[in-house]
Order: sequence, then structure tokens, then C-alpha cells
Amino acid sequence: MCYYLVVADSPAEQKVQLLIGSDDGVKAWVNGKQVHRNQAHRAIAFGQDKVTVDLKSGRNTILLKVENGDGPGGVALSIGSSLPLTLATQ
Repeated sequence: MCYYLVVADSPAEQKVQLLIGSDDGVKAWVNGKQVHRNQAHRAIAFGQDKVTVDLKSGRNTILLKVENGDGPGGVALSIGSSLPLTLATQ
């Protein structure tokens, strides 16, 4: 099991689309609220799960938890946004 934290600074409130790929299962939280869960057993690929979420103006936290079954694990995250975002990992 691994956790990944991304901080997204948004210039305004907006809806964005999280494009999540994972090996294997994944859970996602935005600003402390669980927004996604997939208990898949799969190899990682980009954009396997698509989740529309609300970001607030300013700092937003995106926490991903990967529950790996066997072998290597990992996560891929892209964010589709109409406004520019500043992203950082913690």
C-alpha cells in the first residue's frame, strides 16, 4: 500500500477531471473527501478512471492510495482543467 499527495493551487473555484491510472486498486480524496474508489486488479495505464471533482480557489489536496496486489505498483495522475493549475508533490 502506497500513498501519494499532490497539492493543486487553483486561481478560482472550478470543476476538473482527474484521470487516474493505477496498479492495482486505488482510492482518491480531494480536500479530505473521498471522491473515488476502484478495487481493480490491473496493470497501470493512463486515464483508466475518470472522476469529475470540484476544486476550491487556492490550495487543494489530492491524496491517492494504491493497494497493490502482486508485483510492482504505481499510479499516474493527470488533471483536466479549464483554468491553469500549479501542482506540487509533498
